[in-house]
Amino acid sequence: MPLLSLLAGAHALPPVPSLAVPEGSRAAALVEKCRGYLEKAGLATEPGPRASALAAAERTCSQIRQRDPAVDPAPLEAHLVLLRDSVGALQETSAARGALEAKVRNGLAQLATPVRTSWSGPADNARIEADVRVYEDLGREVREAVAGLPERPSELATWRSTWTADAAKLGGELARLRAALADRAFPDHAWNEALALRARFAVGVMLWPDEPDLAAALAAVEGFQSELGSREGAAALKQAAHDVAARETRMPAPAVRDALVEGQVRQAFDAQGWGEDVLAVHLQSAGWSVVTDGSGAVVGRTRSAWVAASRADGRCVLYDYTVFQARAGDGWGDVRRKSHASRGIARENVPGTTSGG
Repeated sequence: MPLLSLLAGAHALPPVPSLAVPEGSRAAALVEKCRGYLEKAGLATEPGPRASALAAAERTCSQIRQRDPAVDPAPLEAHLVLLRDSVGALQETSAARGALEAKVRNGLAQLATPVRTSWSGPADNARIEADVRVYEDLGREVREAVAGLPERPSELATWRSTWTADAAKLGGELARLRAALADRAFPDHAWNEALALRARFAVGVMLWPDEPDLAAALAAVEGFQSELGSREGAAALKQAAHDVAARETRMPAPAVRDALVEGQVRQAFDAQGWGEDVLAVHLQSAGWSVVTDGSGAVVGRTRSAWVAASRADGRCVLYDYTVFQARAGDGWGDVRRKSHASRGIARENVPGTTSGG
């Protein structure tokens, strides 16, 4: 039975009856005392206080005949039985209320932590979509629990500021996502964040439907999702931004030409097994940079180069590629990759090549 129905039944009690007490009766004070306990029991909303008041009423009522046999306490005793029978309903009501209050309290504590999307990629998509469904389902359960209570729990006022604070930061979050999507962000990550943000504010609107900042935040996230269209749409936007940047990227001219070193850089690049074809290598400096240990002994040397490469899909990448060559006796060992950074470049912007990429 719904809690509000239980509450209605638990509190639908007739008033405490009055008794005709002869003037000067020695039982008059006991009658009023018994009636007072019965009224207190009827007003009690928890089973413990009601049972305690009823016990006091029963003790008092039992003394009325002893004080004055002319006073019949039967109406008060009948009311006492009625109240005693209601304790079970009150216990059921109290348990139901406690369960709903616990669901709200625990649910809000769980909902306070947003769906985790940090550094997400394609491998995380299914997990994040499932987490979003669980998050929104929990929000609906908490909303239903709130609706089942006779008054809104105080925890709602406590947690409200957590959601409104997130809403205040949303503009910056969406701007960051838009900028990142145009720069280096993975499209799956952008879509996953949009899913998590929408779930966050959808639940906020469920719980605080009168809060305009949360409604505005939900509309803003849904607007961002409309810009992307879908997970695939995010990827298309990302690729379009990549292609624009690639057409604007130029491969810097070489500081010097050295076929031996260029070959070593190519060899180190190919050793990574990325499956990309090197189109050009431009050395960034005229010589090597020596690397020493703490004692000043030479342990190796480094050299940086611009490396343009073509991927299997035909698109091209420009790497800022640094290699390291360890000291080996009086000479030098093999050249290997030390570090790299990359960005897209159009094939026509790679010297010595033609056609787009």
